[in-house]
Amino acid sequence: MALYWARYAEQRRSRFATPRHSQKGVALISVLLIFVVATLIAVEMTERSQLMIRRTANILANDQGQVYARGAESFAMLTLQTLLDENPDAATIASANLPPLVVDEGVISGRIVDLQSRFNINSLSNVSSSNAKDPQYDAFIRLLSALGYSGAEAEEIAAAIVDWIDENDQPYQLSGVEDDHYLLLEQPYRAANQEIIDLSELRLVRGISADIFKKITPYLSALPNDVLINLNTASVEVMMSLGENVTASIASQVVEEREGEPLSALPSAFKDNDISVSNVVYGSEYYEIYSRADILGRSSFLISTLHLPQTTAATPKVLRRKKIPSYVAAEMLSELGDVGVAGGGSGESGSGE
Repeated sequence: MALYWARYAEQRRSRFATPRHSQKGVALISVLLIFVVATLIAVEMTERSQLMIRRTANILANDQGQVYARGAESFAMLTLQTLLDENPDAATIASANLPPLVVDEGVISGRIVDLQSRFNINSLSNVSSSNAKDPQYDAFIRLLSALGYSGAEAEEIAAAIVDWIDENDQPYQLSGVEDDHYLLLEQPYRAANQEIIDLSELRLVRGISADIFKKITPYLSALPNDVLINLNTASVEVMMSLGENVTASIASQVVEEREGEPLSALPSAFKDNDISVSNVVYGSEYYEIYSRADILGRSSFLISTLHLPQTTAATPKVLRRKKIPSYVAAEMLSELGDVGVAGGGSGESGSGE
């Protein structure tokens, strides 16, 4: 009997005992699992850390580029003011490239453009709310015709812009369009019913496609509605808007005449075509500055609208400032002409000083 119970106890011990090598296997799997989890956590933390470092570096580089672009803007303002102080006839230069200025970590440069060499789109805010023809409206129609648009196309574009700017809700002529059109769009909005602040607004106006916008904006500015065209810097197309009988040939004659000496009065070609002296000026107070900063392999662009009164010791004032992506700046500069490194672009959106 004692032998029986001894064998029974031995069998129970052998049945419920865990082999030592099984315990080691479980421990090894646990260690490997912990190692894998720890590795995954470490990799994730490293990737997040690298992402944050790159993001911070990009933010710092962008801020640095914008600071340098503001420096290019100040450089352009100083250059323009000095140029006008030393030579008043410089106010007859339609555009000018600034020489590249080498700084510690790159180059800053820019371009100055005379905004009064263009047709002031806000002059259409003076158009009467009646359906009667208006001199400014007719002038804009002539500009569009000079750019190759038919009479019907020009009427549609011009009337839509007038209704975008004017304060009433009555369509201007048969081609006009007010809120009742814009509110029915898939993404509805209202007409501005105020002067245009930035020419990019024109893309919201009915009928202004990307192609039309690209074609007409190099000849337009968005300035206070009483700012007139500078006859010493206006292009042939803009001068053709001044009178019904001003042809490309007549405008080209004026361009040749002013190249010898800046105009101070209406040229004879214009006097013979009933151009009013009250519609033009012979100097400019509004400019656009394209500033560019190439710093550490990155380019930053800034575009600024500048007011510099034609008075002694006048201080230039930035009315508005905007930054735009480099690819947009490149396209804008290609329209203004290839200026290489010295070509300014545009950059950050901000208020004027």
